[in-house]
Amino acid sequence: MRRIASLEPTWRLTVVGAKPEGILLPTGPNIVYVGLVDRIEPYFQAAHAMLCPVFSGTGIKTKVLTAMAFRRPVIATAVALECIPAIDGVHVLQAETEDDFLAAMQRLVGDQTLQASLAIRAFELVRDHFSIQAISRNIASLVVQR
Repeated sequence: MRRIASLEPTWRLTVVGAKPEGILLPTGPNIVYVGLVDRIEPYFQAAHAMLCPVFSGTGIKTKVLTAMAFRRPVIATAVALECIPAIDGVHVLQAETEDDFLAAMQRLVGDQTLQASLAIRAFELVRDHFSIQAISRNIASLVVQR
């Protein structure tokens, strides 16, 4: 991710969460490592987009869903999107390499219509599939089926 931080001097990369052990992370004047936080909401509110370069792990990535619920465009790997029925170019921008992330970021910065569309559709996806109401409907339908 070193090239992402150095590509555009006006961009700021804020990394929230624990630093992964054994991985050398980039440094620079426009990279801020916050570490673990008690409340993530202020960071989502301030963000223009969320990058999620996750390459291993299982299950739903709740931070991706949280970013979507905050109506922030998400650029993420296939692993980060596992269990989330997001469609590339509709709900998110999918990226697998640093070049993919760079291209997706440049695309987002240059297209406010795309930013708004991704944000709205991602919010709708979370509302329709992961809200309390959606989960309650799914549980109720399972109970009725038995």
